[in-house]
Amino acid sequence: MPPVYPPAALFIDGEWLERPGAPVICPATGETLGSVPHAGKEDLDRALAAAERGFAVWRETAPDRRAEIILEAMRLLRARAGEIATTITLEQGKPLASAKAEVLRGSELVAWDAEEGRRIKQDGYQPAQHIEGC
Repeated sequence: MPPVYPPAALFIDGEWLERPGAPVICPATGETLGSVPHAGKEDLDRALAAAERGFAVWRETAPDRRAEIILEAMRLLRARAGEIATTITLEQGKPLASAKAEVLRGSELVAWDAEEGRRIKQDGYQPAQHIEGC
């Protein structure tokens, strides 16, 4: 049985939203695999407002806690690397092994950055607090 393209929806402000979108075409066969939703202006405004609220919380989160959250997200990403690689292959025609390596390498880079965040104060570097616009 050939791989199935996963259903897609917008995730905005804690809610999954079904929207019409564009077809995803398999580059190898020309077959329509599924579709990806398009966000409208109202969706984008809502997403921006949610992101601003989220950033207000994130900026107050201690570096160690931020690292824990990011590292857990990367653990979940690695656990789904096979599924994600299959989707990449379906969308782009990239060899499955290369797609999986891309997912795993990306998770390694983000995990490294998360660990670096824990060292900010240890290196004597003190980031400016609450810079306007950041």
